[in-house]
Amino acid sequence: MPTQTTAQRPILTIAIPTYNRSHYLRQCLETLLPQVVVSTPEAQVLVLNNNSTDDTAEIAAEFLVRFPRCLKVINNPANIGADANIAKCFSEINTQYGWIFGDDDVLVPGALDILVSYLRKREYGVVHIRSYSYKGDALKARKAPKGRYEEYTSDNIEDMLYEVADMFSFISGNIFNKSLVPPYINPYEFIWTRYNQVQWVFGALFSGRTNLLIDDALLAVNNEGNSGGYPFSKIFGTNYNLFFDQYERRGIPRRYFDTINRRMARELFAPLIYFARTVENFRNYTPEDHFTELNPTYGRYWEFWVFVAPMCKLPKALLYPHFFLIRMLNRLYRLAR
Repeated sequence: MPTQTTAQRPILTIAIPTYNRSHYLRQCLETLLPQVVVSTPEAQVLVLNNNSTDDTAEIAAEFLVRFPRCLKVINNPANIGADANIAKCFSEINTQYGWIFGDDDVLVPGALDILVSYLRKREYGVVHIRSYSYKGDALKARKAPKGRYEEYTSDNIEDMLYEVADMFSFISGNIFNKSLVPPYINPYEFIWTRYNQVQWVFGALFSGRTNLLIDDALLAVNNEGNSGGYPFSKIFGTNYNLFFDQYERRGIPRRYFDTINRRMARELFAPLIYFARTVENFRNYTPEDHFTELNPTYGRYWEFWVFVAPMCKLPKALLYPHFFLIRMLNRLYRLAR
């Protein structure tokens, strides 16, 4: 790795939007910043404090004293909203690669060295990092690494779209090449969707000659910090497809997005609707008419009518048999691929 005296500019900015979660932020920075020091000057960290009312500013200042060479803190004078703060993270990134990182997520020790080595080896559009979930201690919950590092080009990008599917919307899961994001992207344009990050992730993905999927248990995602509080069919279904439509109008083949939608119908919406109908206050998601919300977008796919529509319409007594059936069908489908 280059030494700290090297004149080389950082290649990666890790931007962390945060609001009133200082206990998570401390854990995140305690794990991340020592890795950044080792990698200096390859990476830098940016914390955007969205006018928190807890001790977030003090925690950030404490780490700024300890890690002045690789950490920058921006304290917003007013709360601009979570999605606008994410958009501001994008705007503040001034390196080739950007990584907007959840304040409650954890990068396991040694992971940054691996990631930077790949970023230096070849130019990627997007590097997607699969995650594992944790409660409590992120490192104790780490699963055995699969050690899978797979590159995708324009010849097989559809395979990566299938593999990642809805997780292109997960901010911590995607390192994007900002230099490849089309200039027409306005990071603030779609903040009302809760998915505004998708537009620049897809922009880099489709502009890159090569993209990378990493499945190596490098990233831990906190299950306790995610409280729902939104209508998932509208956000995951209707709003996600706004970006599919945007890129289809710019020449990206529709079949790419059909690949994502078909998998989401089978493996995301059907199980989520099952739990929403059978578990009281499931993940605190906002109640909605799932069939009415999804039918205009997903009604074109047979998977919607076989997997999703019955889950919306069947009596509760028949939901579990259908849930069992779709689990078996999904298992057979994965074995057949």
